Amino acid sequence: MRRHALRNALLPTITLAGLTLPSLAAGAVFVEKVFSWPGMGLVTVNAIASRDYPLVTAGVLAISVVVVIGALAADVLIGFADPRIRLR
Repeated sequence: MRRHALRNALLPTITLAGLTLPSLAAGAVFVEKVFSWPGMGLVTVNAIASRDYPLVTAGVLAISVVVVIGALAADVLIGFADPRIRLR
């Protein structure tokens, strides 16, 4: 069971985990705004409201970096989990 089923079920799980990380970062914007928690999301929303373009750019760039890190981590973990995908 572990050898055959777990290896095949692990690949989509790793992919979804890598793609969930960016949604957590983007979801922080909404949660921090609704509950008025101080953080990067609330700062970004306030920067949008006050038209502070450099701060909006920094917030979007930070979330973009999280997206890239999540995708890269998922790709690397899939490479370790599935020997067919490794570089030759």
